[in-house]
Amino acid sequence: MPSLTPTLPLQSFDIEMFFQFDDLRLLNEKEEYHWGNVTERRIKSELENAGGGVLEQLVVEMEIMKQEQEPLRRLEGRLLQVKRPMNLTSISYVSFRTPQTITDNQITTFVGEAFNNPSDRNAYLDELQSRLPGETDGVHETFSTINSLWVDVNGVRQDAPESVSSPLANETRGVNMAFIIGPIAGGLCALLLTGCFVLRRRKASGSEGSESPSGDQRVSSVIEVEPQDEISTLGDPTFAPGMMFAAGMERDDTVTESIVSAGDYDYTRAYGGGGPGSVSTAGRCTSSLSREGSGVSTGRSSGNFSNEVVRRVDSSSLFSDDASFEKQFKEDGRQIKVLAPPGKLGVVIDRPFGSVPIVHAIKDTSVLADQIRVGDKLLSVDGEDTTSLSAIEVSKLISMKADRPSRLLVFLRMRDAEEP
Repeated sequence: MPSLTPTLPLQSFDIEMFFQFDDLRLLNEKEEYHWGNVTERRIKSELENAGGGVLEQLVVEMEIMKQEQEPLRRLEGRLLQVKRPMNLTSISYVSFRTPQTITDNQITTFVGEAFNNPSDRNAYLDELQSRLPGETDGVHETFSTINSLWVDVNGVRQDAPESVSSPLANETRGVNMAFIIGPIAGGLCALLLTGCFVLRRRKASGSEGSESPSGDQRVSSVIEVEPQDEISTLGDPTFAPGMMFAAGMERDDTVTESIVSAGDYDYTRAYGGGGPGSVSTAGRCTSSLSREGSGVSTGRSSGNFSNEVVRRVDSSSLFSDDASFEKQFKEDGRQIKVLAPPGKLGVVIDRPFGSVPIVHAIKDTSVLADQIRVGDKLLSVDGEDTTSLSAIEVSKLISMKADRPSRLLVFLRMRDAEEP
């Protein structure tokens, strides 16, 4: 006999989370499991409190997308103590059933409240540095080097980075205070002695000046000269060929799909700009109500795509005598158009310094796994130019269009990346 209790709709979200630890090495498989277990429990506890007990079948799963370690930093100028920050990009998969409709902004706020004040981050760090039930090895000791951290949830910074306490941090902090207070006290003493010396010199100069006869009052420290027109010692400016017609060269930097197809893509922006670090296109909160029984497949979709060879236009250079300036515009590439289905794509987008957004990593379950490769450059999304956008801006643009039946993504694959 069917139940009379109505089935609550299932809501699921993919939340991008970015962690930075001030001093931590790259994690191995066991350490990743320890970090994921602690982080999942903390987020789940916060969601249960925020939901007021109305969230049913709550599931929280963490997946690490990328780990990056920054260069070594000296600690308070000492050579023997160094700090090496570690950046961790992850996706939090959250699903639950509730009679209320939870928006993307609400779930971002709920998850962020687990890390948005010093006491919460302090408690989270204590859990990372503690042994979990059932653990027999010292995996938790890996996290004992952390003194501070900060967290981004869907690109939103959760409060400012503040130091959190740990047993190892307290011992180090007490030693470092002596190295901070000592130089400050020495500097104050030096300033005080310098001030006394200058004051005595001024008093001595004043007493000598009062005894000397007054000079001619017409003598002034300001020397007046005859006004003359300014004369530049620089020669006339030299213009490169074509510079006099700069007004006719103005163009709209927005690159549409038709312009890319015709080969009129502006590669000066693709190779001349820089931007923030990487971000996953799967990191946007996407909500889907009642996926069960909806008939919409969430598996890998073949997608419609077409390949088109694009030759970059060799326009006349403003610096015609510089062969290296024009050389970068003469390489060929192959344009790939992908018709992506709605939902998450499972692709990590990065923007290295001096390049355009590129495909950094592709999940095995990605719907685009058979169509694109790591290293492909993302040119546009639904005709909107992405070459000058940061990785986070590209992720938000793709996520804004996640509810559409399809999204047209245009990639550029360089010829040297093609298979022989």
